[in-house]
Order: sequence, then C-alpha cells, then structure tokens
Amino acid sequence: DVCSFRSHIMLSRLALRPRQFLHRKVTQQAHGHVKQVFRRPCSQVAAVENQVSAEVELTWPVLGKHFVSCALPMVGFGLMDNTILIRAGDAIDRYFGVDMKMPSIVAAAWGQVVSDFCGVCFGGFVESVSRRFILPPAFSETQLALRTTQLVGTGGAAVGVVIGCLLGMANLLTMDLEESERLKR
Repeated sequence: DVCSFRSHIMLSRLALRPRQFLHRKVTQQAHGHVKQVFRRPCSQVAAVENQVSAEVELTWPVLGKHFVSCALPMVGFGLMDNTILIRAGDAIDRYFGVDMKMPSIVAAAWGQVVSDFCGVCFGGFVESVSRRFILPPAFSETQLALRTTQLVGTGGAAVGVVIGCLLGMANLLTMDLEESERLKR
C-alpha cells in the first residue's frame, strides 16, 4: 500500500539523513515469527512531507547572506594563514636555512607547520570576530540539509579563503625575497 511504500522510502533516506527521519520500532508477527521493523505511520509521513515543502523556500537574498557569512571568516583565516606561512617560512629560511644549509622548500614546509598550528589555535577567534560584522541567516534543519544551502556555503567559504590568501600574498611586496639566497652563498 502507499503508506508502506512511503515508509520504505523514508527508511532508505534514514541512512543518508538520520536526524531528519526518526522512526519508531514496531513488532510484527508474520507466519509465527516475531520481527521488529522500523515504520513511520502515514500521518507522520504526511506531516514530514508538509513540513519539508513549507520550509524549503529559500530566497536569493537569504542565500546571498549565507554566502557572505560563510566567506567572511574564511577571508580572515586565509589572510592569517598566508601571512604566517610567508613570514614564518622566510624567518626560518633566513635564520636556520643559512646556518644549516636548509633548502628553501624545507623552510617553507616548516612555515606551513607553524601556520597550520596558528590556524588551529586562532581559527575560532577569527570566526568570532567575523560574526561581529555579519550574522548567518537562521535556517531550519531541513533548510540546512538542502543541497543548495550546502553548495552556497561551500562556495562562499572557497571564495573567501582564496580572497584571504591573495590578500596574505601582499606580504611578498614588503619583503626582500633574495636575502636568504644571498646569505646562503
């Protein structure tokens, strides 16, 4: 029947989104055997379907705000990450690279380690500062689970980190890039 078919579809979605579809356990007897299955009554299936269709409506301004609210912390993170990477890598190359005859790529790798460490330590601070400028839109769990919302958020974060890294590369304009090579000779 239609109710069983809907329950079967909801069960298949359970593996993908367990928070959205909660099922209750029902004991059934078939041919003298007792088995337990998960089933959602028709009234609950209809309620979930109505809830999903009512909450799915997203507007372009809301998605735009979501994009910006995901991009802004990543601009700060990319700027911080690239600045620390460039400055730490340069300092390691100048001080340790010259004395230990360390190749510049090894100094850059150590700069990346320092940068990642600082990213873990200060990433939450960067995000909390960015939330002073823009708050994310209020989404329901259903709206957050939509592919569109996830793609917009990921796109915003990706664009934000690229912009931040490009801004961080401005450090290269203020540095003597040949100094460590001259000192190694």
